[in-house]
Amino acid sequence: MGEIRTIPPRATKTEWNALLDHSLEKTASYIVRSGSASGLYESINGSTGVISYSGSDAALVLRNSFSQLSAGGSVFLKKGTYVLTSKTAITGRTYSGSIILTDNQALIGECKSGSILKLGSAVGGNVVVIENGSTIYDIQIANLTINGTSGSQTDSGLDGDLCGIRGYIFQRSNIQNVHIYGCMREGLYVSDCQWNHYEDIQCDNCGGEGFNWDSEALSDGVNIRAYNNAKRGLYIVGGASQEAAWVTLLGGEASNNVQGGLTIYNAIGVSIYGFKAHRNGAVSSWYDGIYINNSTDIYLSDCQAYENYRAGFLGNASSRVTINGGCSYNNRYDGIDLAGDGMYLDGCQYWRVFGWDAFDSRTTKSQIYGIHSVTTSDYNTFIACDVRDNGSGTFSLSGSNNYLYRNRGYVTQNEGTLTLSSQSGSVAHDLASTPSRVQLTASGSSGNLYLGALTWYPSGSAGVYVVQTGSGTVAVNWRAEF
Repeated sequence: MGEIRTIPPRATKTEWNALLDHSLEKTASYIVRSGSASGLYESINGSTGVISYSGSDAALVLRNSFSQLSAGGSVFLKKGTYVLTSKTAITGRTYSGSIILTDNQALIGECKSGSILKLGSAVGGNVVVIENGSTIYDIQIANLTINGTSGSQTDSGLDGDLCGIRGYIFQRSNIQNVHIYGCMREGLYVSDCQWNHYEDIQCDNCGGEGFNWDSEALSDGVNIRAYNNAKRGLYIVGGASQEAAWVTLLGGEASNNVQGGLTIYNAIGVSIYGFKAHRNGAVSSWYDGIYINNSTDIYLSDCQAYENYRAGFLGNASSRVTINGGCSYNNRYDGIDLAGDGMYLDGCQYWRVFGWDAFDSRTTKSQIYGIHSVTTSDYNTFIACDVRDNGSGTFSLSGSNNYLYRNRGYVTQNEGTLTLSSQSGSVAHDLASTPSRVQLTASGSSGNLYLGALTWYPSGSAGVYVVQTGSGTVAVNWRAEF
């Protein structure tokens, strides 16, 4: 049996069926459309079909719609471009916004590429603000494009203003499948928020950071992408001083951002998986792919940092950082900056780096060292890293109590067997430095030998020398390390 619908007043049967074709529309509190026969933006009550609000300013139509949802509800945007020509002040804040969301409210587009919020010329303010003066819960924003029209705005100089989405103290919320571009300042800027989910969001060509997560805690991001922003691509800040964040980022990319790709600052407990940082920085603006600054308990797995203008990966004054797999290659892109290494650590301690590849595949090797540390970077561990083919070398480490094991291109341990048929012989140890410890044992012999007389003589990188007394042959197992 077919669905029976009552045709509400002020909507024809064709209009009403068309409005309810989309599953999200069927539960929407208001359905907003552009390009109607009247030439106005219209907000249609999702229960009655009555056109509740209409006008030439999409911002006012949307604000009026949300003002009726004090107990929560959703506004659904049909495909179209919605020009926002007004804004409203935020109580207790210096910034303003065109659309204001509070508790349990949702702003859902019909599709990301087709439902477009566009800030009107010289309007100023943020496009969307999530704030009401106290903690907000259960916000949803999805399937939208936000155009901040930075070329027609004037910078107010106010922190938190002129963003695509600006949020403050909201929790248990979801922002998903959103494209934000062309904002005068940040694309997405949230502060003092918790337990939120961000997924499939792209911020590009903004005048500030693409993403600024300031004191965001216990939240996660999936496939977060930042391109061509004037500051950092993604900026994760614990607080004014080092604070717990416990943020998880799964996948994503930062490319061609002037002040670096991904920066983690003053944070405790951030986990990053499968993130790419490519060609960040610029000529005469040398920044890094991934930068960890004054942070603790950071974990990265299978991340890539390549062709950035300074270091692929830079750590400063940070401790207990674990890196498991990944690579940094062809960094120091313009061949100028003096910290242009695959990995550069300044005053970092208790780092554990496993399986990190740092190399330069270009004909002219501009990436300086594979891994380079300065300023008493102590107690760091590097295992199974590949640091071959860099401009100046493999490892260059300062500090003390650093441990290296089984790194390709920088051999710290080696072993083998040398068969002696005379009283002395040598074998190349292939270590990166002069051995400081060698173990020698006889594994097989013939003739008159005095095994206790086996002796090792260090000889730089030339070889491990052993001497035996007596006659006959002896097979010597050797193990050298430094």
